[in-house]
Amino acid sequence: TLSCEAIARLAQAAKPAVVRANVQTLLGHKDRATAMTVCCSVFVRLWQSGICWDSLILDVLVTLSESQPDNLELQQRVGTCLQRLVAAGVVDATAARARAVSLLSAQWVQLLARFASAQGEETNLNGRFHEDVQTLFHQEVARHFEYEAAERSFHVLNKGASGQA
Repeated sequence: TLSCEAIARLAQAAKPAVVRANVQTLLGHKDRATAMTVCCSVFVRLWQSGICWDSLILDVLVTLSESQPDNLELQQRVGTCLQRLVAAGVVDATAARARAVSLLSAQWVQLLARFASAQGEETNLNGRFHEDVQTLFHQEVARHFEYEAAERSFHVLNKGASGQA
């Protein structure tokens, strides 16, 4: 709540610029869950106190989303934030649908989450595949060694060796 109050006081001085900068920082933060909660709380507080109106909030979120269409994680965060704000009554659902219908779709946000996590899954799968290939290679080397040892022993036995050292 302390960060919400600080942002609210800053927003009184220069509403759009401060709100935009703080939203970009919060939605881009590594700690996704906390940043999302703080961002939504900030918007609710700013709206309740009359410092910030719903059209500005919607404008900031839509502009941020449109400015970075290739950042899937950001798209997911903006969509989740907008959905929370519509559910809280901060942003009008009709206005949000008119400006950003895809961000209000729960399926779209889930799809974005899957795509955003695909890189990590791919790295994990590649690592497991490499481990499996290494295991198979070592097993094949061991089998080849056993085969050559058996072949040499058979060759020596064919020459009449007794097998005693």
